[in-house]
Amino acid sequence: MASDDVLNIRSAPEASSDIIATLQHDAKGIEVVGTDDAKGWAIVNAGEQAGWVSLAYLRLVPDAMWTNMSSPLACYGTEPFWDVMLTPRAPSTLTVNADAYGPMIPVWESGAWGNPLRMILRHDIPDGEIVSYIEAESCNDGMSDREFGLSLRMIIDGSEGGLRDGAVLRGCCSIAER
Repeated sequence: MASDDVLNIRSAPEASSDIIATLQHDAKGIEVVGTDDAKGWAIVNAGEQAGWVSLAYLRLVPDAMWTNMSSPLACYGTEPFWDVMLTPRAPSTLTVNADAYGPMIPVWESGAWGNPLRMILRHDIPDGEIVSYIEAESCNDGMSDREFGLSLRMIIDGSEGGLRDGAVLRGCCSIAER
């Protein structure tokens, strides 16, 4: 793509569909959250909405697979509102309804165990542990028109502040920071 050109993000996987946003010729950190391989298109996020770009203009970054955890995972959920930036090799803080819980100290990660599309992480917290199950699948936060390619379930074992034992938080994750 020429340096004075842009990549159009379209409303559907067709060159004639409406343009909803654009990407600069040198854009980096573009997260593909789904594909239509038959047509050669990929779903990406642009602000608070998702759209389609031609795969012909995207290049896979080596070792960018999310299971490598080379970048943090930004995860969010609703009911209750929560977020966490998961970095397996560094402490994380879980925020639920504006209350911070942690530190979440990483003690174990599963790898893929024969399925490259899932991962399990375990974090110690002051009064127990949190186990996170992350899976590559379509996910929506229910609040925007964004699409996510990763779902997350966090299971609280023990009490942590206002979180009750056995609580399960469900949400979506992104390798691109929000």
